[in-house]
Amino acid sequence: MLGVLGAAVVIVSQYQMGNSWRVGLDPRERTQLMTSGLFAVVRNPIFSGVLLATAGLLLMVPSPISVAAVVCVFLGLEMQVRWIEEPYLARTHGPAYGSYARAVGRFVPGVGKRS
Repeated sequence: MLGVLGAAVVIVSQYQMGNSWRVGLDPRERTQLMTSGLFAVVRNPIFSGVLLATAGLLLMVPSPISVAAVVCVFLGLEMQVRWIEEPYLARTHGPAYGSYARAVGRFVPGVGKRS
């Protein structure tokens, strides 16, 4: 069930991004800063959904490999967000992103707010 919930969060989040949805970053492209819908709850709901789905896999197939998969997915998403996504959004949206990041958690509501 957790895996299905995670997949649903991913799909809804992608839909809510509308024209801002993209794969990869193009520094020349300027998209709208998403702060409504699931983005009002966490800054990265797509990645939160991926983490939920991966945790659901761990619960369905508990094994050392499943644990390693959850850890690897989490670390990979942390690196993507901290090293690529957040610096890009800070450059692109300036103070608006800073305010948003101080108010909304990274993957979990209230957790990972920027100081």
